[in-house]
Amino acid sequence: EESGDLNSSLRRLLSQVKRGWERTKSGLEFYTSGLQLLWQDIQYASNLVSKAAFSNYTLRAWEVRTLQRTVKDLLTLIPFLIILIIPLSPVGHVLVFSFFQKNFPEFFPSSFTEQRQNVTKIYRDIVPEDGDDTGR
Repeated sequence: EESGDLNSSLRRLLSQVKRGWERTKSGLEFYTSGLQLLWQDIQYASNLVSKAAFSNYTLRAWEVRTLQRTVKDLLTLIPFLIILIIPLSPVGHVLVFSFFQKNFPEFFPSSFTEQRQNVTKIYRDIVPEDGDDTGR
């Protein structure tokens, strides 16, 4: 009988570890994707700034909005990272980020929002990457 209890306890523990690993992996993928998006935004914004500064180019309205979004994202990234780095329990991080998401939705850099990452994922699924021979 003790053997059965031990086996079920081990199965439960392994299941919890597996769920924890999957959540951790998912979270790391989310933040990695967010950092990649932010880096792409920074590169694009710097190209726009240099184009406007050195090529006598007038930015279009949507390009100005892109620049504004990127600057805002960089400014909100600092407190976002500070809260992320603070040694809180996972539940503590969830509570803090839930509070900010509910009360201050603009607190999160846009590249770290599900909406932006979902749009990017859809785009990547539709548009083949360079060197992909599909669709030719």
